[in-house]
Amino acid sequence: MSDSNKNPSRRKPSQRRSVEVVAAIRTAAAQVLVRHGYARATTNRIATAAGVSIGTLYQYFDGKDAIFDELASHFLGALTSAAAEASQRSLEAPFAARMGATVEAGASVLSRHPGLIRALDAVPGTSFRVKLVETRAIARTVIEQLLVEDGRRVDVATRRRARLLASMAEGIALDVESDDDLEFLAKEFTRMVVAYVHEA
Repeated sequence: MSDSNKNPSRRKPSQRRSVEVVAAIRTAAAQVLVRHGYARATTNRIATAAGVSIGTLYQYFDGKDAIFDELASHFLGALTSAAAEASQRSLEAPFAARMGATVEAGASVLSRHPGLIRALDAVPGTSFRVKLVETRAIARTVIEQLLVEDGRRVDVATRRRARLLASMAEGIALDVESDDDLEFLAKEFTRMVVAYVHEA
């Protein structure tokens, strides 16, 4: 494990201005990583894109790997939070509507930086894969809950279906490219999920 993984940020943002600076650095890092790839995603390039000095960037991060670790945590956290929250809205709605809302919420987060999951997966030496496993576990729990609330029992078959669907969602997220039509992908994935669940 690199030093940047042990100490992902130097100074924790507490005041509003600091929080805004870190958010700007994250956003810039996402844009630079997707556009230029890991090797060319330098801290200078990230600082320029964020509109901050290189000195300011280093007040918060030890280097680009620390930025990408923070970016992965924040982005995957936003993805799971959006999906989990959407799945709990309209509890009386049919399964297809709730699953559609859940998938659309996830796609909405992915659309902020299309191709970012794929780009983060290609970053060497960060904890992205560990965070991805945690994200997959949350996705399985959300999907399993949707299945149970649709009338399925909490049994091995339901858990296996949730695992399969979470893995499919992860595969799609990892495969998203910057020019993909995420609205189309979300609708198609939802259609396949609903057909699979109702035929099972």
